[in-house]
Amino acid sequence: MKNLIQRHLLVFRLFLVGLTTLGLYLYSDVFIFIPLMLVPAIPGALFSPWREKYKNDVRAQSAIDWYDGVVWIWRGFPAKDDSLPWALKPRMGLGDMCFGMDHAAVNALAVYGPTTGSRDSNPLPKDDAASFLKDLGIQDSNLKGALAKHAAFARPDVLTEARAGLVLTYDNAGLFEILADVKAEGLNYDGRHIFREPPMEIIKHLAASLGEQPTIFDNEVVFASNLIFLFEFVTVANDGRSYKEGTSSERSIIWRSKPRLIGKDLSKYRLMDI
Repeated sequence: MKNLIQRHLLVFRLFLVGLTTLGLYLYSDVFIFIPLMLVPAIPGALFSPWREKYKNDVRAQSAIDWYDGVVWIWRGFPAKDDSLPWALKPRMGLGDMCFGMDHAAVNALAVYGPTTGSRDSNPLPKDDAASFLKDLGIQDSNLKGALAKHAAFARPDVLTEARAGLVLTYDNAGLFEILADVKAEGLNYDGRHIFREPPMEIIKHLAASLGEQPTIFDNEVVFASNLIFLFEFVTVANDGRSYKEGTSSERSIIWRSKPRLIGKDLSKYRLMDI
């Protein structure tokens, strides 16, 4: 029966929705049963932590997929996949937001929210970093370290704008850098949520998926070949060899379409032992 329904799922869903609509038209008393259409959604809300824990288990995923199909049938529309717009794509962009897009094209992607602040950059002294952040409408301390270098080294042809959980940077060729902080809760890569899972596990997952061993200096982890930079996920411990978790509220990640022209002395970075 399950396989039969899966093969003809659209017809089955339309049949149930049509039958319900006909019943409501012919028998107004049936309106009392409308709340029952939402019943299958209740377990999904209650067991969402369980779904996250076992999302990589093939057997559990089959059960989850079947449950989602039941919810789809009863509610009459598909469950929305919120992960796709927030999928990190190394050297390419974020979801439907691609490097090289101009400001107007990015603005058309409503899922990322409106611009909360922007500025055309001119060279700024480091002391003006706080003013730079204020102009962007950013008050959170978690972005200060990641954006301080922008304030110091920005070029006149660069536009930087802030959105909810994102800072986007454009030049004459279009979008070339994306910064996301902990407010971008849906940010994910290859099925794993960047800010929801243990930071060392995320670093290991990125290393395995990208096929690259990262380097580290202080609180910055770098995947140089893929132009990905993580801040405050882990920091180098006092012994200089092991790692400890960084400040969770100050975590951020930057990915780019082209290398940074100015940064820290690369001789200070060393390969991570993971």
